[in-house]
Amino acid sequence: MLRYIWAAYRRIRLSKCWTPTFAASSISTKGRRVVFYGENMAQFYFNRYGIETVPMGIGSSFAEPVDPRMLKTWLSYRNLSELVRCALTAPHVEHTIVYGISDNKNTWWDNSKAAHLGFNPQDSTETWRASREALPALAANDPAKIYQGGGYVKMGPFN
Repeated sequence: MLRYIWAAYRRIRLSKCWTPTFAASSISTKGRRVVFYGENMAQFYFNRYGIETVPMGIGSSFAEPVDPRMLKTWLSYRNLSELVRCALTAPHVEHTIVYGISDNKNTWWDNSKAAHLGFNPQDSTETWRASREALPALAANDPAKIYQGGGYVKMGPFN
């Protein structure tokens, strides 16, 4: 089960895996209800029947980060494969919600619960930092600059 990211939180906030989530736009509301329901049901089935799950919030999984925002949210393909492997092979996962991010500096997300699975990301965005920070900055009032969800929060509703 993949967990939606806390897209509508402001960029200055450090979020933990257990931080409440909410829709980033009117377009994502329907899909997010399904994710909330799925996570809640997974928690219920763990509590009641001991069925273990690992909901994952995937930041930005691309071959390389394409913009300054992804310096905080990027997850390499190698680290994605490793996170999934750890989730499937850890002896006891219980109901562990984790972020899918590489070893990036200054991330917005506390991914400390991923260590419980044995996940230790090997990649980071430092290789691309200088070139991505040199890209033109977004306007100060651009929702993609204000909120963690980047371009997804531009789907509205904004005036």
